[in-house]
Amino acid sequence: MQGGGTSTVSVELSECQSGSSGSTSTVQFGAQSSSKVCWKVQEEGESLTNKEDYTKLFKGVWGSATQEWSDDTFENWKTRCTNGTSQWEIWSSGNQSDGENEKDEYLGLCGSSTQSENVLFVKKQEKNSNRTILVCRGVDNCWQLESGSEDSTSQKKLESDKANSWKTVTFQQGN
Repeated sequence: MQGGGTSTVSVELSECQSGSSGSTSTVQFGAQSSSKVCWKVQEEGESLTNKEDYTKLFKGVWGSATQEWSDDTFENWKTRCTNGTSQWEIWSSGNQSDGENEKDEYLGLCGSSTQSENVLFVKKQEKNSNRTILVCRGVDNCWQLESGSEDSTSQKKLESDKANSWKTVTFQQGN
Protein backbone atom coordinates (compact mmCIF):
# COMPACT_ATOMS: atom_id res chain seq x y z
CA MET A 1 0.00 0.00 0.00
CA GLN A 2 1.43 3.35 -1.02
CA GLY A 3 1.03 6.07 1.58
CA GLY A 4 2.16 9.50 2.64
CA GLY A 5 5.40 10.65 4.20
CA THR A 6 5.27 8.90 7.56
CA SER A 7 6.27 5.30 7.93
CA THR A 8 4.45 3.22 10.47
CA VAL A 9 6.35 0.42 12.09
CA SER A 10 4.36 -2.42 13.52
CA VAL A 11 5.92 -3.41 16.79
CA GLU A 12 4.61 -5.83 19.37
CA LEU A 13 5.39 -4.05 22.61
CA SER A 14 4.77 -5.11 26.20
CA GLU A 15 6.19 -4.75 29.67
CA CYS A 16 9.12 -7.13 30.30
CA GLN A 17 8.22 -9.95 32.66
CA SER A 18 10.29 -9.97 35.82
CA GLY A 19 12.57 -12.94 36.15
CA SER A 20 12.41 -13.77 32.46
CA SER A 21 15.62 -15.38 31.39
CA GLY A 22 17.26 -15.92 28.07
CA SER A 23 19.47 -13.76 25.95
CA THR A 24 17.95 -10.36 25.37
CA SER A 25 19.58 -7.51 23.58
CA THR A 26 18.83 -3.89 24.33
CA VAL A 27 17.39 -1.84 21.47
CA GLN A 28 17.06 1.90 21.07
CA PHE A 29 13.58 3.40 21.33
CA GLY A 30 12.11 3.44 17.83
CA ALA A 31 14.51 0.87 16.35
CA GLN A 32 13.16 -0.10 12.94
CA SER A 33 14.63 -3.59 13.03
CA SER A 34 12.67 -4.79 16.04
CA SER A 35 9.21 -6.30 15.75
CA LYS A 36 8.84 -7.70 19.27
CA VAL A 37 10.03 -5.50 22.12
CA CYS A 38 9.49 -5.31 25.85
CA TRP A 39 10.28 -2.45 28.22
CA LYS A 40 11.28 -2.14 31.85
CA VAL A 41 12.33 0.59 34.24
CA GLN A 42 15.85 0.48 35.63
CA GLU A 43 16.12 1.04 39.40
CA GLU A 44 12.37 1.03 39.80
CA GLY A 45 12.33 1.82 43.53
CA GLU A 46 8.70 2.73 44.02
CA SER A 47 6.23 0.67 42.06
CA LEU A 48 5.27 2.31 38.81
CA THR A 49 1.52 2.46 38.33
CA ASN A 50 -0.47 2.63 35.12
CA LYS A 51 2.15 0.69 33.17
CA GLU A 52 -0.41 -0.01 30.45
CA ASP A 53 -0.57 3.75 29.74
CA TYR A 54 3.18 3.78 29.13
CA THR A 55 2.94 0.64 26.97
CA LYS A 56 0.26 2.27 24.78
CA LEU A 57 2.35 5.44 24.41
CA PHE A 58 5.58 3.61 23.56
CA LYS A 59 3.78 1.45 20.99
CA GLY A 60 1.91 4.43 19.56
CA VAL A 61 4.99 6.58 18.95
CA TRP A 62 7.55 3.84 18.19
CA GLY A 63 7.44 4.44 14.44
CA SER A 64 7.85 8.21 14.84
CA ALA A 65 10.51 8.18 17.55
CA THR A 66 12.64 10.81 15.82
CA GLN A 67 9.79 13.29 15.36
CA GLU A 68 9.30 16.15 17.80
CA TRP A 69 6.70 15.65 20.47
CA SER A 70 3.80 18.07 20.59
CA ASP A 71 0.35 18.31 22.09
CA ASP A 72 -1.10 15.99 19.47
CA THR A 73 1.63 13.35 19.67
CA PHE A 74 -0.52 10.55 21.10
CA GLU A 75 -4.00 10.44 22.60
CA ASN A 76 -4.07 11.98 26.11
CA TRP A 77 -0.29 12.46 26.36
CA LYS A 78 0.11 16.24 26.21
CA THR A 79 2.49 19.12 26.78
CA ARG A 80 -0.26 20.85 28.74
CA CYS A 81 -3.35 19.78 30.64
CA THR A 82 -6.18 22.23 31.21
CA ASN A 83 -8.97 19.96 32.37
CA GLY A 84 -9.61 18.32 35.70
CA THR A 85 -8.07 18.79 39.11
CA SER A 86 -4.42 18.89 38.07
CA GLN A 87 -3.69 21.59 35.49
CA TRP A 88 -0.15 22.01 34.21
CA GLU A 89 1.92 23.07 31.23
CA ILE A 90 5.42 21.88 30.41
CA TRP A 91 7.57 24.93 29.72
CA SER A 92 10.90 23.17 29.81
CA SER A 93 12.68 23.24 26.51
CA GLY A 94 15.09 20.70 27.90
CA ASN A 95 18.83 20.78 28.05
CA GLN A 96 20.69 22.31 25.16
CA SER A 97 24.06 22.50 26.84
CA ASP A 98 27.79 22.64 26.25
CA GLY A 99 27.49 22.60 22.50
CA GLU A 100 26.55 18.94 22.65
CA ASN A 101 23.82 17.78 20.36
CA GLU A 102 21.34 17.23 23.19
CA LYS A 103 17.61 17.79 23.38
CA ASP A 104 14.97 16.82 25.94
CA GLU A 105 11.24 16.60 25.22
CA TYR A 106 8.44 15.88 27.67
CA LEU A 107 4.84 14.67 27.70
CA GLY A 108 2.40 14.17 30.56
CA LEU A 109 -0.74 12.05 30.72
CA CYS A 110 -3.70 14.42 30.96
CA GLY A 111 -6.67 12.92 32.78
CA SER A 112 -9.78 14.66 34.07
CA SER A 113 -9.68 13.01 37.51
CA THR A 114 -5.93 12.62 37.98
CA GLN A 115 -4.51 14.11 41.17
CA SER A 116 -1.24 16.00 40.68
CA GLU A 117 0.76 13.38 42.63
CA ASN A 118 -0.34 10.68 40.16
CA VAL A 119 0.28 12.45 36.84
CA LEU A 120 2.53 10.31 34.64
CA PHE A 121 5.34 11.97 32.69
CA VAL A 122 7.71 10.73 30.04
CA LYS A 123 10.92 12.35 28.82
CA LYS A 124 12.69 11.69 25.51
CA GLN A 125 16.35 12.60 25.76
CA GLU A 126 18.39 12.76 22.56
CA LYS A 127 22.12 13.15 22.83
CA ASN A 128 24.51 12.58 19.94
CA SER A 129 21.81 10.56 18.12
CA ASN A 130 21.25 8.28 21.12
CA ARG A 131 17.65 8.25 22.31
CA THR A 132 16.80 7.57 25.95
CA ILE A 133 13.32 7.37 27.48
CA LEU A 134 12.75 8.26 31.13
CA VAL A 135 9.55 8.14 33.20
CA CYS A 136 8.34 9.83 36.37
CA ARG A 137 5.11 10.08 38.41
CA GLY A 138 3.74 13.13 40.22
CA VAL A 139 3.99 16.85 39.47
CA ASP A 140 5.83 17.68 42.73
CA ASN A 141 8.01 14.58 42.49
CA CYS A 142 9.14 15.20 38.90
CA TRP A 143 9.39 18.99 38.73
CA GLN A 144 10.93 21.78 40.79
CA LEU A 145 8.08 24.19 41.30
CA GLU A 146 9.14 27.79 41.80
CA SER A 147 7.01 30.01 43.97
CA GLY A 148 4.63 31.82 41.69
CA SER A 149 4.84 29.03 39.13
CA GLU A 150 1.06 28.97 38.87
CA ASP A 151 -0.67 31.38 36.57
CA SER A 152 -4.07 32.96 37.25
CA THR A 153 -5.87 29.73 36.34
CA SER A 154 -3.81 27.76 38.90
CA GLN A 155 -2.14 25.96 36.03
CA LYS A 156 1.34 24.87 37.11
CA LYS A 157 4.26 25.82 34.88
CA LEU A 158 6.69 22.92 34.71
CA GLU A 159 10.12 24.24 33.77
CA SER A 160 12.89 22.40 35.63
CA ASP A 161 12.75 18.66 36.12
CA LYS A 162 14.18 16.91 39.18
CA ALA A 163 16.75 14.76 37.39
CA ASN A 164 17.09 12.25 40.22
CA SER A 165 13.36 11.45 40.17
CA TRP A 166 13.29 10.25 36.56
CA LYS A 167 13.87 6.54 35.88
CA THR A 168 15.46 5.25 32.69
CA VAL A 169 13.45 2.84 30.56
CA THR A 170 15.26 0.08 28.69
CA PHE A 171 13.82 -1.66 25.67
CA GLN A 172 14.76 -5.26 24.94
CA GLN A 173 14.38 -7.30 21.82
CA GLY A 174 11.90 -10.14 22.25
CA ASN A 175 12.28 -13.70 21.05
